[in-house]
Amino acid sequence: MNSDFAIALHALVYLDHRNQPLASQVLAANICTNAVRVRNVMRALTHAHIVDSKAGIEGGYTLAQPASTISLRDIAQALHTDFINANWLPGDMTLDCRVSQSMSGVIAGLSQALNTACYNKLTQITVRDITQRLFSPDQAILDQQGQQDHPLIPRETTEDKYVIQQRVQQIESVFATIIA
Repeated sequence: MNSDFAIALHALVYLDHRNQPLASQVLAANICTNAVRVRNVMRALTHAHIVDSKAGIEGGYTLAQPASTISLRDIAQALHTDFINANWLPGDMTLDCRVSQSMSGVIAGLSQALNTACYNKLTQITVRDITQRLFSPDQAILDQQGQQDHPLIPRETTEDKYVIQQRVQQIESVFATIIA
């Protein structure tokens, strides 16, 4: 995951919370980053029709659709986010060694499978889900007790654990196919 995804998610949750047009400087101050970085990220979200932008004194950024319809996958796709990035692949196809010839394909396949699993999970989480988690009574109680309940990770259910187990099995299957 890169910082653009984090900036976008923060900005969208803040826009949902405030429910009014906000300038890039206001968003940047809340995100604790530079307004130019915010504008660059918001430009991609505007092109993806996730946010609207209006110039002028009454302008700023607003959500282009209800927060409950904007999935984290939508954000990741708008920003072309890779969650697992194999910047370097080991091995050499010209060596007379099956391991050296195969490992780059194994790593590339595994990276692709993991990215697919991440995107599939992010389909299930919306900007509104994050906003509601941040402002839920349960979260307020945890905050008062000094405990951290990570707001970006939905509380797991038995169904979630089953889905995760299925994804792990799919990744293992892909991995087994690649090395076979």
